Amino acid sequence: MGYFITKKVLCLLLVCLVLVGCGKAAASSAGNTDATEETQSDNAEITIETTTSATDGTEATTPEEEKAPVPVSFWNPICNEFISFFATTGGEAVGQVPKGATLGLLNWDGRYARVIYNDQVGYVYSNCLKPVDANYFTDMLKIVTPTTKYSYEQMQTDMKKLQALYPQLITISSIGKTEMNRDIPLMVVGNISAKYHILVQGAMHGREHFTAWLTMAMMDYILKHNMLPEDLCYHIIPMSNPDGVIISQTGKLEEEQMVVLDLDIEYGYTSGNNLTEYATQWKANALGVDINRNFIVGWIPSDERPEPSCQRYRGYAPFSTSEAQALRDYTTGRAFHATLSIHSHGSVLYYQYGTKEPVNRLSRSLAQTVQGVTGYVPTAYDNTTGAGYKDWVMEELGIPSLTVEIGSTTTPIVQQDIYNTFDRCRDMLPAVYKWLTKN
Repeated sequence: MGYFITKKVLCLLLVCLVLVGCGKAAASSAGNTDATEETQSDNAEITIETTTSATDGTEATTPEEEKAPVPVSFWNPICNEFISFFATTGGEAVGQVPKGATLGLLNWDGRYARVIYNDQVGYVYSNCLKPVDANYFTDMLKIVTPTTKYSYEQMQTDMKKLQALYPQLITISSIGKTEMNRDIPLMVVGNISAKYHILVQGAMHGREHFTAWLTMAMMDYILKHNMLPEDLCYHIIPMSNPDGVIISQTGKLEEEQMVVLDLDIEYGYTSGNNLTEYATQWKANALGVDINRNFIVGWIPSDERPEPSCQRYRGYAPFSTSEAQALRDYTTGRAFHATLSIHSHGSVLYYQYGTKEPVNRLSRSLAQTVQGVTGYVPTAYDNTTGAGYKDWVMEELGIPSLTVEIGSTTTPIVQQDIYNTFDRCRDMLPAVYKWLTKN
């Protein structure tokens, strides 16, 4: 009996000892947990403030360093002794950047460039920048040289030079004649039997002649850098209005334009005191009809300019101009997958006309893609003036289309706007192709 009592006592004592030990262990564990959490918190603060070593032996970056924007290229201010530095687009200037400083370009944004300068991110006007690299255009282009007065003759010469370099890829012809009997040159780049076909046309307005240079430069860039896919064919009409371009570039009026001048004076559109300036700002064709108001979709008689003028007169009937007829006939002669009309200025992308679907939706999607490389702003603008090439292509043919308004200040484009305009647009056509393959 005493044996069993003793055994029970011993068992109880053993249980008590175990319980006491567990309590101490739990308390010790709790204390260790608090210490561990405190250590982790301290370490987290250190990670934010200092650089740690990565497991592969390379130096790791802190979260702040990972967020720091990395420039894609470097540019110098070129406008004045100082250029304005903005915190936001459209806001008040918060500082100045001296001429000769180096800015890191982050991206283009409408009329602005988003840049980093002295560790601050902000905005400057895009037309006030020039690449730091003195060989920029030499590296980018092989044939086409930068100029703000790209002539009809120089365009034809460059076409022939490109064809000589890429005889298997390029054919040259004409889509028709102008009112003054000049050829409207066409350069087809790629396999005519390709799956995808993109039409690009520029210089529909005389004073917007820089768009002819840009169109040719984009093709030179693509060819030099071997960026032409086998399943893609470009149809390039760099100068849809050669007559108007020559009037604007020479600043001279021939007999046909003098008749138009008299009408513009009569209606009060010009005083006629500065004929050179009047001619330089010429948009119409040689007979005073705005080609981009001469297409049938949205065409109605208008009081905007009731008779031939240097701009905005839409003609006595749709397709009354030989240039609009030539564009119509060539565009309807093949199933195009997208068209781009290059105009100036504004740094915007017009993608809408009317309410027809799915072409409006697709054009909007295309505009968003082009915005990604150019920084130009998509604009849902239902062109109430109507009768434009893009309007007709979208409404009548259902082809996704854009009007790309390059430039940021004036037309004709000035020398300082060349650099940012080309840099924005050089990858635009490859981006359109990629969009096509996904849509």
